[in-house]
Amino acid sequence: ERSGAIAGLGIAYAGTAREEVLELLTPIAADSDAAPELSALAALSLGLVYVGSADENLASTLIQAIAERSESGHEMDNHFVHLAPLALGLLFLGKQESVEAVCETLSALVTGQLEKICLTTLEACAYAGTGNVLKVQHLLGICGQHIDAQDPTETPAQSSQASPPTPAATAGNGAAEDGAAPSANPSETGAATAGDGAATPAESDSAMSDAQQPEPKRDTPESLGIQKGIATIGLAMVAMGEELGSAMCLRTFDHLLQYGDIHVRRSIPLAVSLLSISHPQVNTMDTLSKLTHDTDEDVARGAILGIGIIGAGTNNSRAANMLRQLSAYYAKDAKILFSVRIAQGLLHAGKGLVTLNPFHSDRGLLNPVALAGILTVVFSSTNMNGTLLGKSPWLIYNLALSCRPRMVYVVDEELQPLAIPVRVGQAVDTVGQAGRPKTITGFQTHTAPVLLSAGERAELATEEYIAVTPTIEGCVIVKKNPDYEEPEQK
Repeated sequence: ERSGAIAGLGIAYAGTAREEVLELLTPIAADSDAAPELSALAALSLGLVYVGSADENLASTLIQAIAERSESGHEMDNHFVHLAPLALGLLFLGKQESVEAVCETLSALVTGQLEKICLTTLEACAYAGTGNVLKVQHLLGICGQHIDAQDPTETPAQSSQASPPTPAATAGNGAAEDGAAPSANPSETGAATAGDGAATPAESDSAMSDAQQPEPKRDTPESLGIQKGIATIGLAMVAMGEELGSAMCLRTFDHLLQYGDIHVRRSIPLAVSLLSISHPQVNTMDTLSKLTHDTDEDVARGAILGIGIIGAGTNNSRAANMLRQLSAYYAKDAKILFSVRIAQGLLHAGKGLVTLNPFHSDRGLLNPVALAGILTVVFSSTNMNGTLLGKSPWLIYNLALSCRPRMVYVVDEELQPLAIPVRVGQAVDTVGQAGRPKTITGFQTHTAPVLLSAGERAELATEEYIAVTPTIEGCVIVKKNPDYEEPEQK
């Protein structure tokens, strides 16, 4: 019940930056004695409420909570381990260079296995939708890392550096060498032995403290796997802003499917779906269709959910047919069948009248709240057994933040609906063209309200009204054209 209440507050007040919610959830998020699930969910709800605000006080609170969790040594046992870093990333969603100071603070305070996970998540969120090529290269470098086969606890950078001997070991070696060397005078040997035995208390305390100091935590294969999975999703987050970058990213994912390790392959279906939200393209569906029959169950489940995300709210017949076949194929596997049902629900969301696409105003603006809802579900899906298919299937409700109607409905200045003709066709890129070129092609004329699919654009088919907004999308307010003259009737 507490988990549902905490998540509900985050969904209800997402993007509002309400101080009342901050006062309620901060004690839970900062409480190191609270259950890890509750603490992570409270942090996530705070991230949703303050998404894109770059609030420094809240960021320092979340960093301190993550640092205390990392010192326990059991942070990787929590199924919600990736949600607390995501909450920190949501605070700086789209802020780009503003995140660098927070990354330095995080590196100084968080020294456990969560450090690299947090840094990768912060970087991916800060540059989401920007198409920054340098960040894409950096994230690709993380995806291409391979764990050393001889020592699975070392990264390639660590294995190249020899670890210096500890002070206790050095003292032990020196004592052994002194004992091996014969002394010419037995009395000197006894005096030296007596002198060694009468060590000062300060020296003995320092020797004990050196011996009791724990070794710095090294990255385990599990933490490196989570980091590489987040970096794979981060590639799609950075490239999702424009069509050319998305196409290049899809080609990159084909190479990662062939040469990447299992952690990267498990995140690729989710990353592919981020590039085509509510836009069921044929090549994307073919890629995900192949992965639905993968030998690894996590890859198959991610691909099934990905089909639901790319077809969300479209009632696409090809995607519906694929999911029907998958429900028959996996009829005896309850967990995969449940993910098929989730995908089918997403496909027919709002009876085909809504979209989850966070870009609006002709793909010119990004809605941070809508993207935050999608990222919450995608990050939760990296560990479906512990989240969506475990005790927390209600995390899928975060997609409600992304749902918006995809129809065009026209109202007048008094907000009364108008039934006027609207032309709908495929959008044409007119940047740099002289004159007044056509903005749509292959159009059809309908009477508002009318549905808009992905990649389509609308324009008014009458000169009687003038749109107040430059983009004909969603709810459009129009006013009478003062220069309009009715055609003469013969």
